[in-house]
Amino acid sequence: GSIEATHGSALTFVKGYDTFVTITHNVNLVCTYPLTIEAYIYVPGSVEDRMTIFSTSNNTAGSAWTFEVGKGSGTATDTGRLVMSGISGATIIRESVNNTIKSNTWHHVLAKVTGTAAGNTYLYVDDIEVTYQSAGNSFGYLSNTTSKFIGCRTAGGDNSFIGIIKRVK
Repeated sequence: GSIEATHGSALTFVKGYDTFVTITHNVNLVCTYPLTIEAYIYVPGSVEDRMTIFSTSNNTAGSAWTFEVGKGSGTATDTGRLVMSGISGATIIRESVNNTIKSNTWHHVLAKVTGTAAGNTYLYVDDIEVTYQSAGNSFGYLSNTTSKFIGCRTAGGDNSFIGIIKRVK
């Protein structure tokens, strides 16, 4: 279910509770390029599963994207990646190498999108551009009219974040 957030506070997401924040669609919230999204995150356990920080997804195809941490396109042994994915997680737009995100550590994470071509999405952890797993893929980043989410990919609570998120902007 959804939780209520107040200005200046952090959001704590606990495994098994499917808590997330829903941001109802508003014409003034345009999530297309150029864009920058950032947050402070803390993951108390392993960074193995795909865990969403912010999403425009809600199961829409084409224009939806997700800013997340976890295994990205890797297997169960891949961990600690910072990832921008698209189309309900099926397209990896850009991702860091393993172990970029450390557990039990506060990180400032940022994604900067300057265009739609491969390589026009830049990822940063603690103000340093990450080492990338690959050159990335092109992606449209078109705005959509669905709700946006903090802490999960869709209203169903999938790819739920476990830990603390604050200052998403």
